[in-house]
Amino acid sequence: MVSLPLSFLAYVAISCTFALFFLSKWLSVKKLPLPPGPKPLPLIGNLLDMPRTHACTVFQKWGKEFGDVVYVSFFGKDFIILNSLQAATELIEQHSGNYADRPDMPMLHDPELYPSLCSYGCLCTD
Repeated sequence: MVSLPLSFLAYVAISCTFALFFLSKWLSVKKLPLPPGPKPLPLIGNLLDMPRTHACTVFQKWGKEFGDVVYVSFFGKDFIILNSLQAATELIEQHSGNYADRPDMPMLHDPELYPSLCSYGCLCTD
């Protein structure tokens, strides 16, 4: 029986973990295309692109480069930056039903008992 050094086995395990992570990210199907934005790095996303001071000037520069709606991500969390009143108004007033919701609480689904806890738009207006 051949014994392998522990460092080699650790290297193989770490390599397989990273390969599976990147393969799952590459094969995952996005539901809708995301807005343009700075190119993210693997794992940390746009963390290094984010300003530590004077964020509004950097966001304004990104708005001129990428448009009114800019997409950034940090550690797998997605963020949208709105650079104009028109983009903010359109998202909030015209498409609010797509974005406004409360967390799902399966034990509290009776809207008559807990109207403030049901999902956005679930109450009937009889």
